[in-house]
Amino acid sequence: MRLTDRTDYALRVLMVLASSGQRHTVPALAEAFGVSANHLTKVVQALQGLGLVQTSAGRNGGVELAAQPSAVTVGEIVRALEPDLHLVECLREHSTCPLEGPCRLVGVVRYAQAAFLAELDKATLADLIQGRQRRLLRAVPSAVSVHGSVI
Repeated sequence: MRLTDRTDYALRVLMVLASSGQRHTVPALAEAFGVSANHLTKVVQALQGLGLVQTSAGRNGGVELAAQPSAVTVGEIVRALEPDLHLVECLREHSTCPLEGPCRLVGVVRYAQAAFLAELDKATLADLIQGRQRRLLRAVPSAVSVHGSVI
């Protein structure tokens, strides 16, 4: 299974915000991640729609965490942001696979997908950053230099 870049960047944004406890600008985060600010803006908007971040405009504006890191699981984030968790055709709602009835692939893939998501459900955003905040923030200095110093 492969997660989309959108989910990958969303997790990165959340880890930086949770690590710093500060507001950051999307352009600074985009620079730190080596991605376009336009693309990251769409990611942040999706996170805002999920209630995970809040944004503010203006000179001192930016994006900040709106949820408790210990209350958000990686599985929740992945389920909310991934457009298609159907790994094979037979997992789709209106499957067109002619082998759907006699094939055992669907059961194996469904089990693997459930195991994958169950593991992601075990990890919270707090777990991802615990004891690594300084190292995470040092890895993205341009994101931190805008509204504060690296802790």
